[in-house]
Amino acid sequence: MSKLLRQHIPDWTFVRPGGGAFLWVDVGGVNTAAFQQLALRQGVLCTDGDLLSPTRSVLHHLRLAFDQPVESLELGVKRLAAAMANSVRSK
Repeated sequence: MSKLLRQHIPDWTFVRPGGGAFLWVDVGGVNTAAFQQLALRQGVLCTDGDLLSPTRSVLHHLRLAFDQPVESLELGVKRLAAAMANSVRSK
């Protein structure tokens, strides 16, 4: 997933985890609650990091699962890129 994100959405940043099945992605000031809805319309379920942090330490982050086959991840990342393009255009 790291390679796919760097290829399709290079503005997003993240630290590769040492374990687990999730990637925390900093989406650079994007309203993640609104973006989560755009992604869902593209068929991708992601979690607004703000919902998962009582201290708001992951504000402007999404939690993405990467426990799917590579083909599914590639499709999902492409759909996230499309949602991001729609998000940028709607500002």
